[in-house]
Amino acid sequence: MMFDTGASGISLPGDIHMAMNEILGIKKQLNRAYVFDCEKLSSLPPVEFQIQRKTFKIMPKQYTKQTIIDGVATCATNFYNITANSLVGIVLGMSFLHSFQLIFDDQMSRVGFAARAGSTLDLFRRFPEALDELERDKRTMFQIPLYPWGDSQYICKISIEQTEFRMLLDTGSPSIWVPSDRLDKRQWRGKSLLHISQTTSLKVSEELFDELYGIGGVSGKKATADINFGGTLLRNVFVDLVMDGAEKIFANPFDGIIGLGRRSMSPEQTQPLHYTVSQQGRMSQKFGFPFQEQWFILDGIFIFKTGFNVENHRRIFDTGTPEIHLPGDIHMAISEVLGIRRQVDRVYVFECGRLPFLPPVTFQMEGKMFQIMPKQYTSLTTTNGDITCRTLFYNTSADCPVGLTMGMSFLHSFQMIFDDNAGKVGFAARSDKSFIFEAKITIAQTVFQMLLDTGSPSIWVPSDRVNRSLWVGKNLLNSARETSLQVSEEEFYEKYGSGGVYGMKATVHMKIGGMLIRNVPFGLVVEGEREIYENTFDGVIGLGRRSMCLEQTQPLIQSIHQQGLISRKFGFHFQNLNASFFMGDNLEPFPSDGITYINVADGPYWETRINWIFICKLGLHTQNHRMIFDTGARAIHLPGDIHMAINDMLKMKTLVDGEHVFDCEMLHFLPPIAFQIQGKMFQIFPKQYTIQ
Repeated sequence: MMFDTGASGISLPGDIHMAMNEILGIKKQLNRAYVFDCEKLSSLPPVEFQIQRKTFKIMPKQYTKQTIIDGVATCATNFYNITANSLVGIVLGMSFLHSFQLIFDDQMSRVGFAARAGSTLDLFRRFPEALDELERDKRTMFQIPLYPWGDSQYICKISIEQTEFRMLLDTGSPSIWVPSDRLDKRQWRGKSLLHISQTTSLKVSEELFDELYGIGGVSGKKATADINFGGTLLRNVFVDLVMDGAEKIFANPFDGIIGLGRRSMSPEQTQPLHYTVSQQGRMSQKFGFPFQEQWFILDGIFIFKTGFNVENHRRIFDTGTPEIHLPGDIHMAISEVLGIRRQVDRVYVFECGRLPFLPPVTFQMEGKMFQIMPKQYTSLTTTNGDITCRTLFYNTSADCPVGLTMGMSFLHSFQMIFDDNAGKVGFAARSDKSFIFEAKITIAQTVFQMLLDTGSPSIWVPSDRVNRSLWVGKNLLNSARETSLQVSEEEFYEKYGSGGVYGMKATVHMKIGGMLIRNVPFGLVVEGEREIYENTFDGVIGLGRRSMCLEQTQPLIQSIHQQGLISRKFGFHFQNLNASFFMGDNLEPFPSDGITYINVADGPYWETRINWIFICKLGLHTQNHRMIFDTGARAIHLPGDIHMAINDMLKMKTLVDGEHVFDCEMLHFLPPIAFQIQGKMFQIFPKQYTIQ
């Protein structure tokens, strides 16, 4: 048996696997997974493992997961058959390990466990300073922030000179490797690649490297390089340069792997990172994982045949906002129609079992109907340790310039074109849903992960003058080395709903989508609020229509248009696993189902008015509210009364930390919500307006 943080589930011999599911009363198999009705989850027993006469207990939420099979939400166990080529009979992966605080001590040949309240949504941030047992002394303590991948696995970041890599921590293998620029770049698209000729600390040997995992293998050359790991520069670390790899490797979200196994098992492997660091006298061969709790956290709107008149409200389309924000009365009315009355911390929540029964919500704009499904306006969340569902409707904040903000919960249900020349936004229906997407820009050799935000105008990136201890893991622009950078004396400031950034105005050459754009005005940020630097993106590309004050910069699309490169038109094409951002003319052909256009008001936002919000047979009149489309927002922000009404219609009344939450079993019973904008109906489904 071995402990493997690189494995998500628990792998067992086939006969034990079958016997365990038999005891649990789980007999149905789909795609080689044992599945069961999620309602059974509360009645499942703990599973106990006896190791060296000690008993380790994990709860059902650790050895099960919620999944989607053939479009239906169901539950499955995290037990798997051990593969034929496995070196051991049992592999205890993160489904087991994530239930405990962990210490791996190579010197003492032992693994330490401490009990914790398990949760599949926990987030490992960093080692707490007070955890003395995880360090040899205060000077040799590495604190590595990790970022969640899937239910219970994590990715960290390292840097080799100027290149940052997203790395999987894997106690099931020894080698540390990163992809090199000798790989097929078409296959390894989106990966950080190490430029062999430009990395001065890199020394490549003639020894071959090969590492085989359960999902495939990688091969290349052995090498050494200086690595920045957890803010500490480690010199001459053994690192393997990958020049070829299996499809299931490069299809994963990580760039490379940090092996935390105890020893290399063949000449083609390298020694684990902690072994190398120990040889340099930097720290002992001990590391740990202290997991911590983290809450994951128009003309009219029609639900069924009920309409909400919102014609007098202005609204904006905001890709920088994840939710849908509504006036309070409309929010309340919508929740009432949906039969969701329980509030937990100002959020309407409901049992996820209701999700399949929720109706679409239709938004009428300019006589056109835009319908979104329950999956668009709900999400899964955790309330008091229990998985439940909530709506993605929020009350519009008091300082919001419009009544409604149509964030990504709404916008992500459609293919979209924003046309600044004609003053309109185009929509095409789509049936899929994924998450907020990001784009990349390149300035010199630095690649920045950027949020595309139609709710703000400015484009900005963080500079190397920010507090690096706060902006951990961010790509920073080196002001002294960038030759095309021209910094002015004008101050830059951009304020978002989640916080603000401050710096100086500047211009620089930048590359986006393979196109070099010269002298782009942008904000060189030197300071920002916590809500900004704790986000996953490096900076923001503002796609609003105009700047609203002197401290902002013009939108990127304006700069490109002024140089005569393209027209002021752009679009988003969403797919199952990714998304594309388009700029220029002739965008209409790319969606397959045609485009429905909504006229927007002249001004800084992609703004119109919403008439009604419909849930089932009830309508909320929203004619007094302006509305914006905001791709930088994930949710739908509403006036408080409309927010409350929507959750009341959805029967979501439990509030946790300001969010309406509900039992995920309700998810199947939630109706679609329809937004009426300019006489057109836009419907989104429960999976769009809820999250887990």
